[in-house]
Amino acid sequence: MFEDRQEFIKKLNAAQIPRKMVAAVCNLDRRRISDFVGYTVLREEESSKIKKAITDISFVWEVFQPYRVMFNNAEELEDMRQSAELVVQNRNKEANTA
Repeated sequence: MFEDRQEFIKKLNAAQIPRKMVAAVCNLDRRRISDFVGYTVLREEESSKIKKAITDISFVWEVFQPYRVMFNNAEELEDMRQSAELVVQNRNKEANTA
């Protein structure tokens, strides 16, 4: 039932993403993040928000490492995710022209 959560929980823990930040980005109570990690049943909407936040934060942090951008809401994360995608595209262009 919760097999799909395992990869997201691994990402959350491996990247040491603060649960408080995931909760803020998802506009959820921090307890929902703990419930997600603890394999408690959540509404599909909540689970999807948490998965997307973990994926997006991991991607942004990977692109901009060693820097770790902190987010307070979904809009900040979305703006930075779009910027990270542009950076990846530019890096790929540079690699192809070299």
